[in-house]
Amino acid sequence: TITRLFEEAEKNAPCIVFIDEVDGVCKSRSIKELPEYAASITTAFLTGFNRIKSSDLPIVFIGATNYPSKVDNAMMDRVEIINVPFPDGEGRALKFRQELSKSLTLKADFKFEDMAALTEDKVNEYNYRDVERLCEEIKVLAMQEVLAFYNNDEEKAISAMMTGEYGISKELFLKAKDKCTPTPKQAIKEEIKEWNRLIKLREEE
Repeated sequence: TITRLFEEAEKNAPCIVFIDEVDGVCKSRSIKELPEYAASITTAFLTGFNRIKSSDLPIVFIGATNYPSKVDNAMMDRVEIINVPFPDGEGRALKFRQELSKSLTLKADFKFEDMAALTEDKVNEYNYRDVERLCEEIKVLAMQEVLAFYNNDEEKAISAMMTGEYGISKELFLKAKDKCTPTPKQAIKEEIKEWNRLIKLREEE
């Protein structure tokens, strides 16, 4: 429960409390026809948050959301708001390296930086979750390709992938990319832009 979450945070301080999609547990009470149970969860959440904030315990709270307008205003007024941009080329290259380098190698003429460049998309940008999904597709296609090459001998296939005898090519990467497109984000970007505009107007009043 929400109450227990904050109780555990107090027991385990110093600690970090991270809640992804915080709009799911601290819904704005100004939402029309918000169910009573959802409003109760929001109230319990705010009570717990106020409890740890007013204590002297070293507890850091971090909440993440793509829908700040759906988070209760009382919560938004209590925290520092940081807009986190989509990962840049360097960030995507690092994520590709983290996800793939432990189990796969690349062909000599293909680098993680090339993967980052090939996922540069200003219209429908890649976030880290999109990169993770793409990496899973790469692993599936790589296993299929190397198994076919070694006549379904799994031991040889895995060995070839680990030693670098088999490497990921640009062609395989593009095939995976075509099958695993990034999730649409334009609507979310527009909603956040409008929310930021309204917040700025409130601050200027």
